[in-house]
Amino acid sequence: MKKFYFLLFLFVSGGLFAQTYEYRFNNNLNEQGSGPALVDTLTCGASVAGYSSQTVCSAGSRTVLDFNAGEGLVFENDGGFIPVLPSYTINMLIKFNSLVGTGNPTGAQRIITFDTSSDNGIYEYNGGVGFFGGSDTVGPYTVTANTYFLISIVRNNAIDSVYTYLNGVLSQKHYDPFGLYGPLLPNNAIFFFVDDFRSAYTCENGPGSISYLSITPYAFSDIQVDSTWKAQCPIVLPLQLLQFQGSKHNNAVDLSWTTTQEINTSYFDVERGSDGIHFNKIATLPTNNTPSVNNYYYTDQNPLSTNFYRLKMVDIDGSFKYSSVLKINLDGALKFDVFPNPANSSITVSGISENQIVKLLSSDGKLLLQKRVSGESMTMDISKYSPGLYILQYFDGTSLQSRKIIKQ
Repeated sequence: MKKFYFLLFLFVSGGLFAQTYEYRFNNNLNEQGSGPALVDTLTCGASVAGYSSQTVCSAGSRTVLDFNAGEGLVFENDGGFIPVLPSYTINMLIKFNSLVGTGNPTGAQRIITFDTSSDNGIYEYNGGVGFFGGSDTVGPYTVTANTYFLISIVRNNAIDSVYTYLNGVLSQKHYDPFGLYGPLLPNNAIFFFVDDFRSAYTCENGPGSISYLSITPYAFSDIQVDSTWKAQCPIVLPLQLLQFQGSKHNNAVDLSWTTTQEINTSYFDVERGSDGIHFNKIATLPTNNTPSVNNYYYTDQNPLSTNFYRLKMVDIDGSFKYSSVLKINLDGALKFDVFPNPANSSITVSGISENQIVKLLSSDGKLLLQKRVSGESMTMDISKYSPGLYILQYFDGTSLQSRKIIKQ
C-alpha cells in the first residue's frame, strides 16, 4: 500500500502553535519529534485483557503495535484537558483482524471518539467506515479485513464539519454543529479503538494493529500531554452472577442476587443512580468466596423516586466487573419495560409482578426461555442467542404484554 500522510498545519496566533505529534511504532512508544512519548501503563506479560500479546512487550524490532478487544489509546494531559481546539487533523494507518458482520467481534468497532459516554464516534461496521448518526458519503468507504488502511479525520470548525479520507481519498462529510467530534469541552480526551467502555456496557472492539499515528492540533507549548496505551474493559472474573433482582417494599427497595464460582473474590459494591449512566456506591458486602451457590440480600432504606441499581463485583487482586442494571420505580403504576434495547448479552425487565411469568420467544413464536418473576425487576441472559429480532412476553394475571428486542 502506498503510504499517504495528509498533514494539515493550521494558522496560529496569540501564543498558540500548530504542534504535530507523530508516532511510527518501531518497537517503542516514543514520539518522532519533540512531543510526548506514549506511556505503557500495564506490565508486560500481564494477563489483563490479553495484553501479554501486545507488541510493546515483545523482543526484537517491530513496526506495529497490536491491540486487543477493549484496548486503546487515550490522548490527554494530566489534568484531563486536551490542548486541541475545534479544528484538527488526525491520521491513522490501522487494520482490524476481522470486520463486524464477517466474523468476530459482534456489534460495531469504534475507531475514534471524544466522548465515551455516548455513541458518537467513527466506526467500522460490516466492512464500511462511517459516523454514528449518519453522514454524506462522497467517495470510497469500505475496508478489508486484516489489511491496513489510512484514515484521515479533518475537522473544520469554520463550517462545523468533519471530513474523513480513506487512503487519501475523500470518503465522507459529517455536519457537526455541536462539536461531538471535537474536544470543545475542557475535560474531553481523544479515545482510539475503544468502544463502550462505560461500566454498564460491554466493550465491542476486536483486535487489530496500528502502524502510524499523527495528531495536528493547536496546542499550548507549556502543557505536557500524556498519551496512554491501556486496557479499558472490565476484567472477566471466574465469579458467575446467576441472577440479580429487586422489588419495592413499603418505602424501601429489596435487592437480592445469587452467584457461583466465587474464587478469590473479595466484595460487592452496591451502586445506585437516577439515570442509568451515573452511579454512586451505597453499600459494600463481603463475598462468601466459595465455588458453591451463594445468596445475598441488601435493602435500600432511602431509595429515590426512580432507581437504577448495579453490582460491582471485585476480585482480591482489585480487578472487577459490573452486573446488568436494574430499574425500580417507587412512584406510579408498574410499567412493563425492557432495556437495553438493542442488547448484547443480557436484558433487564422492569415493571413486573412477583409470581408472574416472563417468556422469551423467537421471531417466529418459538419459546426459548421462560422465567417466573420473584421481584419487580430482573435480568435475563440472552448471550447464547444469535443476533436478530426476539419477542419478550409478560402475563400480569389479566393481560398479555409484548416487547420487541433486538439482539446484537
